[in-house]
Amino acid sequence: SDLFEADLVKVEAAMRAGQKMVLLSGDPEAQARTLKLPRPHGPRIVALIDRTCFSSCMNFVQRLRAASDTVVLGEATIGYSPFGEINRHPLPSGRGALVIPSALFRTATATREPFIPDLAFDGNMADDAALQQWVSNTLDRMEK
Repeated sequence: SDLFEADLVKVEAAMRAGQKMVLLSGDPEAQARTLKLPRPHGPRIVALIDRTCFSSCMNFVQRLRAASDTVVLGEATIGYSPFGEINRHPLPSGRGALVIPSALFRTATATREPFIPDLAFDGNMADDAALQQWVSNTLDRMEK
């Protein structure tokens, strides 16, 4: 539709300009004023990941990283495939199957490369108390 075409033009212009985000609706001047407001401290968005973050989780983290002022904490993931949902379709003969990706995410991250957090947790990710204390201490250091 015409609305999508207009949005696509804005997105392509933003990509050519090297911008990570584009405002598709609303008042750009109001958004600029909001973005310039000082925050009390620390990053705007914090994500905590572990090695089992993959597929939709990694796609979500990529979207968070595209926003400014995001920090990713935790441990490196085990790897990523740019294919989102993968469907398996057994052949009628029973001698095999077709494996067809039903979603493809175009990203800068290469296939099977892990996500590396901005700040790595060296402890046991299953130790909730230690992890929570580390996150709290890490964020306290960031606000200074």
